Amino acid sequence: PDQLKATNDVKRDMESENPMDRLVCGDVGFGKTEVAMRAAFKACCDSKQVAVLVPTTVLALQHYHTFTERFDGFPVTIEYLNRFKTTKQQNEILKRLEKGEIDIIIGTHRLTGKDVKFKDLGLLVIDEEQKFGVAAKEKLKDLVLFPSSKEEKLVTLKEYKERMPESQKKIYYATGKDKASIEALPQMELLREKGLEVLFCTDPVDEFAIEALHDYDGKEFQSIARGDLDLGDAESETAKKETEDIAKKNDDLIKDIKETLGEKVADVKVSQRLKTSAVCLVADEMGPSLSMEQTFAEMDNPLFKAKRILELNPHHDLFGRLQKLHEAGKDSQDFKDYCDLLYTQALLIEGILPENPVDFANKVAKLMAK
Repeated sequence: PDQLKATNDVKRDMESENPMDRLVCGDVGFGKTEVAMRAAFKACCDSKQVAVLVPTTVLALQHYHTFTERFDGFPVTIEYLNRFKTTKQQNEILKRLEKGEIDIIIGTHRLTGKDVKFKDLGLLVIDEEQKFGVAAKEKLKDLVLFPSSKEEKLVTLKEYKERMPESQKKIYYATGKDKASIEALPQMELLREKGLEVLFCTDPVDEFAIEALHDYDGKEFQSIARGDLDLGDAESETAKKETEDIAKKNDDLIKDIKETLGEKVADVKVSQRLKTSAVCLVADEMGPSLSMEQTFAEMDNPLFKAKRILELNPHHDLFGRLQKLHEAGKDSQDFKDYCDLLYTQALLIEGILPENPVDFANKVAKLMAK
């Protein structure tokens, strides 16, 4: 039953619009190889190539025989690459692989070589424990696929980098449950206005993988919801200066909002990234993101908390309303309620429920009744 469930889960992942990233665990005899072979067969039926990466030369040969026997009678071409093959044989296999004449290729870290090219790779199976060197990791980076704000199809990091404007210094990414919810995030507004491409991380593991990768071809990754969003161009520098001037003029207001919210936030800032939305939450650059915090919480590990920073849009009507309420008195209940409502609104945008939903509902009802 467990093997059947694992097989069905993998097939469902392969039919999803999001890239599959699944770990299959089991004791000896569980049938992990059978799960992998069924996934490989499904990929081949969709005219996709499959790469099976194994840790040893012997295991590559063993898997080659297992796959060949299992796929006997089907129009699937299987080959393997390891040190048992001569240089001439390897070169011939690589040519056929690039032309798409090989459906399934099984091999050791030889598969991560720069000369290994696929016509249309659809599935990568990493079998057993692997120890990757720097060169192998760099090769695997080119196999990672992401949904993107610029493309309907999945894109590679190489494709993203080739489209980057010369002035763009980082690779931007965002996290969320799906493409639609990410595109609606307030943190997307500035990047959308600038026409900058954003990679979408729709699986909780994606952001952890990006953290491990750190950079691609000299370009660091930057979450659109962590730290300051410094785009580095001349126009952004001008906007940054204007934002700093607004922050100085409203220094008392910002300090009192932070004081009102207390330990709920690590800081309150005037935002440069918001264009139409009133408010958003971002995390401190040095700590876990809000998405990571939620992932840890779902794993019953609530100790990893993001340092929440509340950002306010100084050009939104609500900011003007806050200024007037603050002038009337920072200790007024209306000012306190507005601060709390804006913070809770930012929480809900991130998919985080407020600690006291009833209190939030009462404050909204009170505001609506005015």
